[in-house]
Amino acid sequence: MEAKTLIALKRPDEAIAVLEPVIKETDDTNLKLEFGRMLIMADRRDEARPLFMQLYKSQPDNTDILYTLGLLYLEQEEFAFAEPLMQKLLAVPGRKYEASYFLGQIYEGQKRYEDAIKAYEDAINGDFAREAIGRVSALIRQEKGLDTAREWLAAQMKDASIDGRKVMLLMAEGQLLHDAGEYQEAVDAYTQAAAFGSSRRDVLYARSLSYDRMGDVAQAEADLNELIKDDPADADALNALGYMLTISTERYDEALELIRKALALQPESPAILDSMGWVLFKKADIAGAEKYLRQAFEKMRDPEIASHLVEVLSLNGQPEEAQKLLTEMLAKHPDDKMLVEVRGKLADLTNKANQ
Repeated sequence: MEAKTLIALKRPDEAIAVLEPVIKETDDTNLKLEFGRMLIMADRRDEARPLFMQLYKSQPDNTDILYTLGLLYLEQEEFAFAEPLMQKLLAVPGRKYEASYFLGQIYEGQKRYEDAIKAYEDAINGDFAREAIGRVSALIRQEKGLDTAREWLAAQMKDASIDGRKVMLLMAEGQLLHDAGEYQEAVDAYTQAAAFGSSRRDVLYARSLSYDRMGDVAQAEADLNELIKDDPADADALNALGYMLTISTERYDEALELIRKALALQPESPAILDSMGWVLFKKADIAGAEKYLRQAFEKMRDPEIASHLVEVLSLNGQPEEAQKLLTEMLAKHPDDKMLVEVRGKLADLTNKANQ
């Protein structure tokens, strides 16, 4: 009970410390299962996995153990171990749809794309419907082209009788079009979705990104301001608007205030830390920019964050570290547009720093 209380107080490490001595002495499966969940909650998955492997050996038909161990394997991309567990879960009454969705992820990770499409299609009527629709349409586009993916979505739309399902399909189409650089058509798809009145937040957020990409900052700003008006604590909307103002305008003071609000709400978010670093860079605070960009990159080794950090390091008198980081990231993401762009101007950045 003490451990559960600490969990409710969002103090999982303390809860684990309280329960750990008991776990070493008990054979109570339910207690061990609860302890394993606490380890996952505390992001101590390396400790959780052997415990769940032990529990699975003793209770191979326990659905909760089967499900959790399968996800732990999937997170580590150990697909060969995850697949038989999810296949087994597929036969459990009431777990078919989620098992199908995770099998889709496994097959996609193994590059078995036709199997992945079929598994995701089998998951469409479950709790992961939106994600499954998005993955099917994205994989069809990858394997057969944009037109074929849109035909699949159109066929699904004909059979859809619930507004919520229609919104999911239009959102998936909007994402496909956005990714293909067809921003006006993406906006049109999102606007159709908005007409149904559901998922307002997701629709407006996605549409704002397409407006921004097509250079219509005013419309993007209007959509994001609507979201902030609905929920002033929407950190994603605050950050998106702040970052957009940073890269598309010179309204850096407004951008900084928005990003500060977002960071106060989500201080560990790598995306928001990156935005803070970049707006400080635009305001010529190079030292401050480096501080936040390093924090962001430590949390998420993302190409966009890396490109920002490379540029700042170059201007802050650290060309060797900048070059090393760029080389490492290009080895992993050779076609990333932002990394390629910063590579092209690295010499000029270094010369500017030395002037």
